[in-house]
Amino acid sequence: MTTLLTLGLLWTLGAPAQGALPPGEFTPFALLVASNEGGPDFASLRYAHRDAERVRDVFHELGALADPRTQVLLGPDSDDLRQAMQAMHNDVQKAKTAGQTVLLLFYYSGHAKDGQLLLGDESLAMDEIKRWLGQSPADLRVAFVDACQAGEFTRMKGGSLAPSIVKVENTQGQIIVTSSSATEGSQESDEIGGSFFTHYLVSGLRGAADHSQDGLVSLREVYDYTYHQVVARTTGSRGGTQHPTYGYQMAGRGNIILTRLSTPSCRISFPADLEGEYLIYDQQKQVIVAELSKKSGKNSTIAVESGIYAIKKRRSTDLLLGEFVLVDGQNLELRDQDLLSVAYENDITKGLVAIRKKTRYIGYSLRFGSQAFFDKPTREELFYTVAQAGLQIEFFGVVSDWVSLTFDVLLGGGSNTTTVRLDNGFDQRVEAAFFRAEFGSGLHFHYQLGNFDLFAGPRLSFLLAVRSLGPPLELWPTQSFGTLSPGITAGCAYHLGDFDFFLESRVHYLYYNIGSNASMGYGGIYLGFSYRS
Repeated sequence: MTTLLTLGLLWTLGAPAQGALPPGEFTPFALLVASNEGGPDFASLRYAHRDAERVRDVFHELGALADPRTQVLLGPDSDDLRQAMQAMHNDVQKAKTAGQTVLLLFYYSGHAKDGQLLLGDESLAMDEIKRWLGQSPADLRVAFVDACQAGEFTRMKGGSLAPSIVKVENTQGQIIVTSSSATEGSQESDEIGGSFFTHYLVSGLRGAADHSQDGLVSLREVYDYTYHQVVARTTGSRGGTQHPTYGYQMAGRGNIILTRLSTPSCRISFPADLEGEYLIYDQQKQVIVAELSKKSGKNSTIAVESGIYAIKKRRSTDLLLGEFVLVDGQNLELRDQDLLSVAYENDITKGLVAIRKKTRYIGYSLRFGSQAFFDKPTREELFYTVAQAGLQIEFFGVVSDWVSLTFDVLLGGGSNTTTVRLDNGFDQRVEAAFFRAEFGSGLHFHYQLGNFDLFAGPRLSFLLAVRSLGPPLELWPTQSFGTLSPGITAGCAYHLGDFDFFLESRVHYLYYNIGSNASMGYGGIYLGFSYRS
């Protein structure tokens, strides 16, 4: 049985005269289903599961997706799907009994034929899904079906092959949007790494469909955008032109807002003077996030989460390519001069294989902490525990995207008492002033977890320790010791705009050979912040 992954989704509705209602007006529920397999008579799809995850991600980032009320089924059989439908029906009923207003979303990506959704070696009738939607106590039901002959779903009142639903201004009832008519196939593309329909649906939800430029993407806007893009892209394709369709049974008035471009962590802005076809590729997830057909004279915004993105613009003779690191809160204003001209054979997203360009930038950090030797006698009589402050410069992208090269200096000093053996054999307690400097270089290997950056790596430092004795031994010569010391560094950082706030620890080995031979270790822990340029 397929594992059910629970997620959550929040959509909001708004009246045209008053704008969108506040978040939380509707209690949202969502069932997202994908199946790459359609049985022995059908070739396996490559991107259905990925498409469902992209739909989940866009609502997670821009539609306030949360955990409790959404189920994602990847490769389910018919029993899995029926059980999920019944469980969701029960949950919706409980919410309605509690007095909540409920929105229900259904998404399917996979094979379909003759009115059946094909789930591996099994199938489930489209009519059963339609009955489940129609009998749901949810106030509003919205379905997206990305499958061959999916237009079978829209054979209800209002079903149409028309290119737009701009006149559908109802907010209670049911709307079904499908990737193709009842007699057409729905097509995948290796170039975009997904189906045409879901690709443009997600692109539209990320901002490409925001025709009104109000930062809100409505169902009307995203359908209109998806319809025209899918028709244009599939005209002349091997599978033939594909026409998305819709069907509805509605009552009341209102504008259905699907995503809000004000909620993501990052934005890519395309100024009014830009024009052309732009593609945005997530280097970490290795998926195309969005495609934008930019027209001159209007600003456009694509909302994304923090990460590393390749942006491509196709021209008649070459490609413009660029790679950008986006951190939370950043608004990247793209200019064509920020992109490099390359030949088509050097397309880094061709075949969805990302050949990474190195993204180089520099981090400047200030840190404060403490350093101590592990051996207690050494710590109390020779190398005293010391408070330190230091500076570090870090070069990102010199070695690779995930490795940085660091150079740093740490300084510290103070005073302490120590015991000195005199020539007459007696011990003398005296005050000692000391100074310690450390000059180091290392490699940091980075692993990104959202806003958090985990890093670790080797470090080599030169440790210089200086000590002078106070009365009555102030005439004794100043003592100094210097040596190379290998070690390791580990820590974590939190990204906030161009700044990182970090916690770092270091452990080093030292061979001491003045007066006696000893192997010992020391370590330090530091807090600080850095600025990336």
